[in-house]
Amino acid sequence: MRWLVFLVIVMTLIPGCTYALDVHIQGRWQNGPEAVLISYVEDAATTEYTQLKSAIDRLSYRFEFNLDLDRAALVQLQDEFIIVQPGDTVDVHIAGSEGSATLRFEGPRRMHHSFLIRLKEAMGLFRHSNLAIDEHSIEKYKVAATRHYDSCILFLKNDATQKVITESFEKIAQAYLTTRYYSDLLYPLTVNKITKGQLPQYYFELVNFSFFKTTDLLGFREFVLVVSNYNTFYYADVSPNKYDDSVSVAARIRSANLNFFGEVKDHLLLFIFAGLTENGTEANAALIQTLYEYLAGVFNQEPKRIQRIHKMRHEYDIINKPLPPAILSQQLRTTKGKFISLKELLGSNQVIYFSFWASSCEPCIAEMQSQKQLMAELEGKSVKFLFISFDDDEKKWQKAIAKLKMKGVHYLISEGFESEFAKYISFHELPRYLIFDKQDRLISHEAQRPGSILKDKSVLLGLLE
Repeated sequence: MRWLVFLVIVMTLIPGCTYALDVHIQGRWQNGPEAVLISYVEDAATTEYTQLKSAIDRLSYRFEFNLDLDRAALVQLQDEFIIVQPGDTVDVHIAGSEGSATLRFEGPRRMHHSFLIRLKEAMGLFRHSNLAIDEHSIEKYKVAATRHYDSCILFLKNDATQKVITESFEKIAQAYLTTRYYSDLLYPLTVNKITKGQLPQYYFELVNFSFFKTTDLLGFREFVLVVSNYNTFYYADVSPNKYDDSVSVAARIRSANLNFFGEVKDHLLLFIFAGLTENGTEANAALIQTLYEYLAGVFNQEPKRIQRIHKMRHEYDIINKPLPPAILSQQLRTTKGKFISLKELLGSNQVIYFSFWASSCEPCIAEMQSQKQLMAELEGKSVKFLFISFDDDEKKWQKAIAKLKMKGVHYLISEGFESEFAKYISFHELPRYLIFDKQDRLISHEAQRPGSILKDKSVLLGLLE
């Protein structure tokens, strides 16, 4: 037994075992940008995404990532998607410019990691928008979706026959393709093109409903969405137009408890909870409390999940309410070096659009032009634009304002994410936008960016009525 313990300890120290339980991505990009971005869904049920940046070494042109994943998942590298499994090492060479990069994989599992790219090149994506969908054409739509799915499966089986992929990868890839196919079949219902009663009697005959008990796919956001959509539009038969009213929400929760089991059911209920806390109304308060108590018990051994559940509940609790006195006392620095409290900024009987940014935040700077246009188009309306910077250097902040030629009222919070205001709103990345109504109530703790509001200014103007 002592020798066994010693062996386990030694194995954990061997460099080659470093990434045994994670996914390691390494690569080379000659003449590429300064850094490579990669993103993946950390928690498929709570829309928790992770984006990582790795600098490209200027001498070797190499970069690397280490991802903490305990299930198979999708990773996005540049504009391409890769199916990865715990324990994978992805070796990729990137060629071309940032806007037109091509990926070439190496190593024993290169065919795994290139699968979705090769499939897209061979089959293309199934395009709903290219097909008419109504009561009379629904059979043709189903045939088109099924043919595309069959072609994708044949492509996968060809890889398996040639033994360029493993059995475990074949299984997870087929399940992922099936997820997309089942989503395509349900699409006419989810977009309200047709009602369930208008579907042919055997429309869902190819759907294996035991598929929704699969736990291997819970790392895929697409699978959680498919489970949710079948629960909502097939089992509970809820109309997309009444998705969030309290009666429909209760029906979705009832159906989840009746038709799903174990880990899949818990993820589905967590998904419902996440949606309710983000968009829910006071009419759903009792249902949110019930789900909160259940989920806090189910996931009490998962610290990250519990933290997210508490965060979502907090975000729901602070909506449509004024800021508490402790937060209103938050001090902000003006461009003239004086201090003003958050309370002094409110109470203007105007709708207020807060922009949190920093001079080093590229996405923040990218939105400034749209914000200039938005401010110009709403000039004369009772909408106030306030900019709060998280810069840690006052000179850089002042210089950025001058360079951008940004109008509006500017303030600085030197504590940044550690400020009481940021902690109360519960955010950890920039840019971030908030909306307060004329009564100083927080209406949105994660408002749309200026570019999106330009397309629909009712988000702000509706609060003036």
